[in-house]
Amino acid sequence: MAYRFWEEERISLRAPKPSDAALFRAFDDEVSRNLDGVYPPITDAKFQSWFEQQQKARFDDSIRLIADDAEGRPVGTIDTFQCNWRQGTFKYGIAVASEHQASEGAV
Repeated sequence: MAYRFWEEERISLRAPKPSDAALFRAFDDEVSRNLDGVYPPITDAKFQSWFEQQQKARFDDSIRLIADDAEGRPVGTIDTFQCNWRQGTFKYGIAVASEHQASEGAV
């Protein structure tokens, strides 16, 4: 039986695609604040330019994956960056759209 490393019963991970722009637009200031700062509003054109850049191939060890729920709807992202093969370390970031976050005590 084949094991699908990137897919489980409730969630699956995949590469970003153009239709994921809405997910990134939905992330609020809380997500931005947890990254490295609060950013001023940007135009749709500037956002689209940023998003197109995010979809291009990366030539380092960083990776961005989109998390889909069991129905195939994008619910969040996971990113790795500052990967160091020699030391076996990396940093990561996880963002989950607010409407998909579990309420306190629910799992």
